[in-house]
Amino acid sequence: MRPWNSCLAQPLYGKTKYVMRLNSLPLGWKACGSPNQRLQLLLAFVVFQSLISPAVCQEGLKRYFSIEENLPAGSLVGVISNSSGYTYDLATQTQYFSVNQLSGEISVKKIIDREQLINNEIKFVVKQNHPSSPSIFIEVIVLIIDINDNSPRFTSNTLNYTISENDVPIQPFTLTANDADFGVNGSLTYSIISGNEKGYWKLTTSTSSGQKTGALMLVKQVDREEIPSFRLVVEARDGAVSAKTGTAVVNIVVRDLNDNHPTFDLSLYHGVVLENATVGSKVLETQADDPDEGLNSALVYSITQNKLFSIDSFTGEVLLKAALHNSYYSSEASCQSSYCNTTLCLTVCVLEIWVVDQEGLGSTQLRDQSRVKIIVEDVNDHAPIVIISGKQPPTVSEDAPINSRAVSFVVRDEDKGENGRVSLAISSGNELGHFKTPVCISKFCFLFTKELMDKEQISSYNLTLVASDYGVNSLSSTISITVIVLDANDHSPVFSSAAYFAVVSELNPVDSFVAAVTATDADEDENGRITYQISQGNNYQFFKINSDSGLVTVNRRVDSDQLDVPQIILNVSASDHGSKVLRTETTLTVNIIDENDEVPTFTQLEYYRDVTENNDINMTLITMVAIDRDKGANGSVKYRISEVTANTYPGLFHIHPDTGVLSISKSLDREERDSYVVEVVAYDQGTVISLSSQATLYINVTDENDNRPIFYPSRYYAVIPKSASVGHSVLFVSANDDDVGDNGRVIYSLTSHSSLDSLFSVDAATGELSLLATLPASPSSYVLEINAADTPGTTNKATCTVEVKIGDPEERDPVFTNSSYTYFVLEDASGTTPNIGQLVATISARAETVITYAILDGDPDGVFTIGARSGEITTTKGLDRDDVAAYRLTVVARGISKLAFASVNIIIEDENDNSPEFTQIKYTIRVPEDTPPHSVVFVAQAKDRDAGKNAKVTYTISANAVDSLVIDQVNGAVSLRDKLQVGNTLRFTVTATDRGAVPRFNSAEVVLIAEDVNDHSPVFEHREYSVAVNESSLINHQFLRLTATDDDEGENAHVTYSLISGVSSSRPEFGVFPDGSLYVAQKLDRESKGRYRLLVQATDGGQPTPRTDIALVHVKILDNNDNYPEFSSPSYEFRVLEGRSAGVYIGSVSARDDDVGRNSDLMYFFTTNQHSFDLDPFTGEIRSKKEFDREAVSKYDLTVQAVDNGITKRSTQARVSVIVEDVNDNKPKFTKTDYDVQISEAAYPGQMINPVSAEDEDLELNGAVEYYIIGGNEKGHFRIDEDTGSLSVEGVLDRERQSDYKLMVEARDGGQPPLSSVTTVHITLLDANNQSPEFDRPSYSVNVNEDAEVGVVVATITATDGDLGVNAIIHYSITQGNAEDVFEIVEGTGEVKLARRLDYENKQLYILSIVAANRAPESLTAQTRLSINVLDVNDNSPRFTNDIVSVSIPENTNTSTPVVTVSANDSDSGVNGKVLYSITSQPQPAKFSINSNGVIFASSSVDRESSDTDEVSERYTLEIEATDQAIPASSRLSAKRTIIIMITDINDNAPYFVSPSTGVILENSVSGTEVMTVQARDKDKGRNQQITYSLRSGTGLFYIDATSGLITLIRSIPLSPVIQSITVRAADNGQPQRSTEQSINIIVSSSLDSGLAVTYLLYSFALPYFILFFVFHTYIFLETIIF
Repeated sequence: MRPWNSCLAQPLYGKTKYVMRLNSLPLGWKACGSPNQRLQLLLAFVVFQSLISPAVCQEGLKRYFSIEENLPAGSLVGVISNSSGYTYDLATQTQYFSVNQLSGEISVKKIIDREQLINNEIKFVVKQNHPSSPSIFIEVIVLIIDINDNSPRFTSNTLNYTISENDVPIQPFTLTANDADFGVNGSLTYSIISGNEKGYWKLTTSTSSGQKTGALMLVKQVDREEIPSFRLVVEARDGAVSAKTGTAVVNIVVRDLNDNHPTFDLSLYHGVVLENATVGSKVLETQADDPDEGLNSALVYSITQNKLFSIDSFTGEVLLKAALHNSYYSSEASCQSSYCNTTLCLTVCVLEIWVVDQEGLGSTQLRDQSRVKIIVEDVNDHAPIVIISGKQPPTVSEDAPINSRAVSFVVRDEDKGENGRVSLAISSGNELGHFKTPVCISKFCFLFTKELMDKEQISSYNLTLVASDYGVNSLSSTISITVIVLDANDHSPVFSSAAYFAVVSELNPVDSFVAAVTATDADEDENGRITYQISQGNNYQFFKINSDSGLVTVNRRVDSDQLDVPQIILNVSASDHGSKVLRTETTLTVNIIDENDEVPTFTQLEYYRDVTENNDINMTLITMVAIDRDKGANGSVKYRISEVTANTYPGLFHIHPDTGVLSISKSLDREERDSYVVEVVAYDQGTVISLSSQATLYINVTDENDNRPIFYPSRYYAVIPKSASVGHSVLFVSANDDDVGDNGRVIYSLTSHSSLDSLFSVDAATGELSLLATLPASPSSYVLEINAADTPGTTNKATCTVEVKIGDPEERDPVFTNSSYTYFVLEDASGTTPNIGQLVATISARAETVITYAILDGDPDGVFTIGARSGEITTTKGLDRDDVAAYRLTVVARGISKLAFASVNIIIEDENDNSPEFTQIKYTIRVPEDTPPHSVVFVAQAKDRDAGKNAKVTYTISANAVDSLVIDQVNGAVSLRDKLQVGNTLRFTVTATDRGAVPRFNSAEVVLIAEDVNDHSPVFEHREYSVAVNESSLINHQFLRLTATDDDEGENAHVTYSLISGVSSSRPEFGVFPDGSLYVAQKLDRESKGRYRLLVQATDGGQPTPRTDIALVHVKILDNNDNYPEFSSPSYEFRVLEGRSAGVYIGSVSARDDDVGRNSDLMYFFTTNQHSFDLDPFTGEIRSKKEFDREAVSKYDLTVQAVDNGITKRSTQARVSVIVEDVNDNKPKFTKTDYDVQISEAAYPGQMINPVSAEDEDLELNGAVEYYIIGGNEKGHFRIDEDTGSLSVEGVLDRERQSDYKLMVEARDGGQPPLSSVTTVHITLLDANNQSPEFDRPSYSVNVNEDAEVGVVVATITATDGDLGVNAIIHYSITQGNAEDVFEIVEGTGEVKLARRLDYENKQLYILSIVAANRAPESLTAQTRLSINVLDVNDNSPRFTNDIVSVSIPENTNTSTPVVTVSANDSDSGVNGKVLYSITSQPQPAKFSINSNGVIFASSSVDRESSDTDEVSERYTLEIEATDQAIPASSRLSAKRTIIIMITDINDNAPYFVSPSTGVILENSVSGTEVMTVQARDKDKGRNQQITYSLRSGTGLFYIDATSGLITLIRSIPLSPVIQSITVRAADNGQPQRSTEQSINIIVSSSLDSGLAVTYLLYSFALPYFILFFVFHTYIFLETIIF
């Protein structure tokens, strides 16, 4: 809400709600009455002033005025200012007002029509001039107040609509009227002023898109039959005090709907018909009425689908459709109700009937429903029929109590009343009196037991029962039944033995026979079916039991080693399958024979052990443990070293045979061997066969530091020049340590020598000897000692000598006679004394000085020595070529200061001193028996350490093997002379001999074992076997043992047996044990299968592919008489034509017995005596004994029994029905001689018309009626349902082409030859509205000038309808494209008229959708399109689109900164609508410019404060002109707009206080008392002017409101001091913030007699803005006078 000291920014002609505060009124006003009265007086004065003088408001440089439109020229609008000394000019042009230059009065220049204005305000700028001050620009805004000078006008004087009756609610009809006035004068309300006396319509006013329209709504249903149309006169009224109105007529036609249901005149119709009434008889009539008309009232009748009655579709007559045989109509669901008295028995048929009108389809049709009750009187002509219900044959349980229901019967007698009431009695089969007389209740009869049943004594009863009705001439029939006594579960299974025993070997294969436990149950079926189960003791699941047969077999290999005792006791249960299960248990004790089937097993297959070299002799390495789970000797384990290990390390390892403790017999030396692999064998003490296994111990020999470094060579020689520099490498020494790791790492050092330590050094790691200093002049040679140690500071070290000579350049180098020498020497034969000291070689060198020789390298073992002066090389040790075959010596010749080197190769020649050695001393080889002759089975390998021919070996075998084997003397390959015999073992010796002058030899033993291969298949004793088994054989009965032999050995000869075919896959009838015993696995039934061809397979244990043989076993099943005869059908139905003579063949019954022989020989008998038929006892043929009459008896029911010839005979019964067939002797009869039907020509294909009905008294095909159209339907417009007689439309009907039809319909039965009759159906077509209107052209187009007068005819639309009468009357309507109601159409003529003024600038094209509809109840329509092009007239000046008059920019705004954008539009088109902008006036110097887009921007800097004067430039007034670009330029139109640009200030002023600095408060004031209001002002603008108040200091007694400055008391005031001082701070909201402080003294007084009374009155009220404007200024005026 704006402050009261500024003008209202909202339009003055609106209304709003304001809160006005009147404060600080003088005390004298209290005499004027209450505050409310004083305010009322003030408001009355203000309102009065507002009514007698123009409204005006001033806000800074704006003036607001308001005048009514249409004031005459010269009327006073208002005065700019009452100040003197000013003159006034119009700063902007206006055509409507002038201003007096001296008085500032504004007057009307010409009459103003508000309706011609763009908006309700006229704005212009007045310039106020004064000689001594700058001019002031004042914006004047004049509100043009509308007067009610226009009446409302509807878009059309007559409006036409159509509704359907019963439509509520419907989419409202929109009524539109226009009023050019504004506000309440143009605000319309709509009402109905006549034609709505019964209140069917409601007209409400609503606003849509800013326009008020009338919504005409139907508020309650209309019944066309009561009111066919409405003529409403509606009124539009404006809101002025002296309101103006406009009216229009609304014609509404009520279109008829099918809204009335047809109604039967009765809800229940009654009729009576005799059972023997003729077909086509009329039973009763029905009648219905429909108040609708035409098709809506054309009725069609129908009745519930049934076989007995029909209804005439058009008359409603109910007719008899079929003969009323009791057996026929009693099956009808609608005829199930019957009642009888002592003389009459009736059947009541209740049927639903419907009537529907013919209008609409399906669910749109209206209908009514009624019922007809037809009573059919019965005739007693049927004998009772007894049917056994439930399971057949009927059964009764032997444990059923007395009075149990044994059999249930359904007794059917198609007669009614006493004729149909039946009794049932037992005529035979109940001689023991075990059953009571049957009890009948209605059609149900029950046979109850009289005694307890005992199935074991009597298993079935054959009863004959007689059914008799209670008619006067009683009819009866008989039935024979067999009642089976069912077994009750009253016996528990009984085992054949109290306990069972079995023996099983551990080697028995899976599925081997263990035992057959057998139990029997005296009960039958499920009660006697037994299931076996191992209930306890089978913890290891060694055994399994067949749940059906009780056969116990091996489930998995039995292992007695898991048992504490080699015995298992199984608890076996036998349970029956009765509803209450009975169970019996027995024990099966199985003794287990232990076999040597467990291999000793080491706890680990691999062991690892580290042993430090130099170990103690006989040190224990590890204890190896193997476990054998067998018992006794089979489980006793011993240990030994494997042959491979014993041969590889003879005598090195030893294992205790009982404990498995493995020890080593000597100390190990890692340098000789650093690892060993020891294989240990564990074997049991089995007597038949010993089983064994093997584990491996991996020994890693770890190092000890037991070797010291060894220098080789031990003496080194070097020559260096005298000029050698420091760091010169002399040579490298090398020592070797056989240890590993740190133990083998060598460290070099010089033996301490004071004179040499400073001259030489040796690298500790590499052994490099180098110079530390320059060599002195003397001596000429040096001898150094270098130490090699494996650990620093250890005494375990070696020493070498290095002789370093200083080379004399004058001395020549020694020269060997050869650079290398080669010599041969014979080795010392083993076993002889070494030839030590023998001369091997002599070498020599030449030199100028004395030479000495030495062996430098190549003889680490010191085998040779050399003469220092002679150069002769001799042996110091024996020579053994087997250890070293050759030596390569490096010999040095030393002069005084020079050295020379030579190579001497000494080759050791061989002596035959070694015998050949085999890799093993004994070999065991296994050779498959089927190895072919000449195959190599073994290769002997011996090595001789000698060389040459001394090392060449030849092989021979011992004499006992030469007949079986051949050995290759060169390569030692042993091959077969002939095929081996399985089981043979050949021991022989292989000898290896070298070729030395004195040959040496060695031998090895070979054991050759011939192993069996699976080269023989099992062979059955016979290829085929035949055996007979009785079908009553017990399950598990073993009936044949098969045997197959295999010539192989061991597992290859172990044969097992299996069944591979010949039995059922799901429940095999036979089984075979692994030992070849065939047994019965399931209960046998010869009748299901009498012979079996079993294929039994024998399989040996060969691997990987076993060998097999197959035998065929023929099993014949012997018969027992265990089957009842079985008829080919449980019931037979034969037919015989009535009237045939006696002896006619009727039919044959046949039965079969699945048994064989005499057990299957059958004979046939009738169970009761009768005189109508004969039965052949051997063939089952039935023949007639008399002539039959269908009308007398149509059916005979007989019982036939078939009996076999078994010793214990078995029999079965079957029912035989003989039906007497009808002869075709009746033709169909129509219910009418002709039919009349009316239907609409618009009937759709498939629409039902009316059924015709004919009945035939014959049966089945003779009485089956089919319908055919035989005439009158040449064009195929109709079809008839052949089965039902229902007529329906097939093609398209056209009443104009053919108005009626005469159809000839034939009813034809199915007899041979067929009989028929004919009727006539007359069909009359009713007219339908089936022609749509058609326009004379597909679309229309016209041009209309935009200044065309309202009411002018724009176009005429024409359509025609080919129908006649009301169906051809057309009315027109506009359905789309006329949302603004610019056009209207004359409903009857199709004239399109202009209803409102056109404006090209608003819309250039109208596309109207026009509908032509005929007047039929279901009208048909057509639609066309009318295009109306509006042609332009140049009649628009540019108009500014925005209302911007004043904008603000901050001072110092930058150049080219956009200030504001003005926009003007010209509704014309082309150049007439193109607008350009210019500034026609602005203060100089010019500060602003405008571009072609209407953007005003600063063209130079704008400064609010002048730098050289005190003038403040807060606003700039600019006149903007918008001009179109019409050609020629003289025709251009323009518009002007004044823009005032306000220059906003920055925050450069602090607030200042304007309120007094003293206040008064009573000393007894309470908390919340208002003390005073402080007020400060700020010369700045906007938020810079917003002030916030706060207390800077004080006594803590007061609180100040931050916004209003109101100071209030917050606690009680003390008596002293009398004056309370506080400091108030006023701060603005600018950036940066500025503030001012003021001290306030508040006087504490005991009274306010001479003080001020401060009263606050708060009122809320709503007034027009211009009234509030004057209230405000009057209040300011009064306030000024008072104070």
